Amino acid sequence: MMRLFCVLLFLITGVSHANEVKQYTDPYALIEEVAGQAFARVKNEREQMLDDPAYADQVVKDELLPYVDTRYAAYKVIGPTLRDMSKAQRDRFADAFKEHMIQTYSNVLFKYDQQTLQFAKKVKLGTQRVIDIPVHFVQAGQPDIKVTFKLRKNKKTSVWLVFDVVAEGVSLLDTKKSELAGLIRSKGIDEVTLMLEQKNAETRPVSKTN
Repeated sequence: MMRLFCVLLFLITGVSHANEVKQYTDPYALIEEVAGQAFARVKNEREQMLDDPAYADQVVKDELLPYVDTRYAAYKVIGPTLRDMSKAQRDRFADAFKEHMIQTYSNVLFKYDQQTLQFAKKVKLGTQRVIDIPVHFVQAGQPDIKVTFKLRKNKKTSVWLVFDVVAEGVSLLDTKKSELAGLIRSKGIDEVTLMLEQKNAETRPVSKTN
């Protein structure tokens, strides 16, 4: 299931460039517009991602992060105790959480298999700031998998970003909350942040493309 989450989050970001980040005010365009080219990127670079985990990390940084609200997701993981933390504590945890997610995604990108996406019909947007967009993940000879992308609109810029993916009823964000929220309550934010930082610092191969 984690493999599917990571692949799907990557697929919606495949045509971006680190210095050419498109700002999407239409969440359906964010999901649909880039999916086809993202499939091609994963297929073409699968072996390089397999051979070079550091390269896969860099792909995630370049292609995925501009379209995922990792700070909002990090704050959701922290939960109600967020208001009791200093800005420095929040920022440090958000940075560690982002790096943690980079490695989570990149560790499984190369396992992508041949599949196609079927998009749901576009629904007229109202005033909502959070929207769920369902997509079907299809592979011949296998049951379709319904996947829901959860997006949030920035109230100042009106730009939409992904903050969660739900596949077969399982939320990636809720999974991370179940892993970390209890630790934050019992050990404190500083210790959990340090734990993430130490895990993030574990040795990974240096990218051959650098």
